[in-house]
Amino acid sequence: MRGGEAARVEARRFATLVQPLLEGELAGLSANATATALNTRGVSTPRGGKWTARSVINMRERLAAAPGAPPPPLPAGCRAFGQPTRRGARG
Repeated sequence: MRGGEAARVEARRFATLVQPLLEGELAGLSANATATALNTRGVSTPRGGKWTARSVINMRERLAAAPGAPPPPLPAGCRAFGQPTRRGARG
């Protein structure tokens, strides 16, 4: 399994671990409120960081996708990590 695929598999595995929280007692909360609740409980992100509204939204989207489905496509004009391209930038 290549690096990108391994990362996606690990991300889906982690998503299933936090799924009961997100669909249980934290269901219905805003992304900001969910991030605050997860941080207060000491739950770290897959990389060991703090939760943000964006990371909660990403996790919810991952859980909503069918198991084994590829991630949603990036918006037009974005690079692989979701960063906008700059006009005239080299690379």
